[in-house]
Amino acid sequence: MKLIISKLSLALLLTLVASAQAYSADYPNIVGTWERVSGMRAVTGTAQNKQAPVLTAAGESGLKMIKISTQNSGVFEGEAKLVDGENHLIAGAFRKDGKRYVMSSDIGTLSGEISGDEMEACFTTLLTTVNIAGCYQLKKLK
Repeated sequence: MKLIISKLSLALLLTLVASAQAYSADYPNIVGTWERVSGMRAVTGTAQNKQAPVLTAAGESGLKMIKISTQNSGVFEGEAKLVDGENHLIAGAFRKDGKRYVMSSDIGTLSGEISGDEMEACFTTLLTTVNIAGCYQLKKLK
């Protein structure tokens, strides 16, 4: 009986070690400037601020670039620059897979995935005057 318990314990230990390795991510270095290459967004008013919706499949307005200034393992900070010249500070963290991330800014949230020198950034705003949601694809500048 002790032999069976020992074998089960060893099997459990090996499974835990294997899963820990599968869930521990090597986070990519994302410090630098990421420039938008494509994207789209939808804009509507709010209950308090009625306005006609604007659906922009080409995404010519909105996010221009993201600059990551500092990264410490899976957390980072920087700023998002908009086409109209606005800048918003961002704070972000990677999910445990080392590819997907979340970001917070003073006007909303972003989430997406990093693959090499490509970033997808999907966002929603948290404003009382307008609702905006969209997704952009960015490329890291060399």
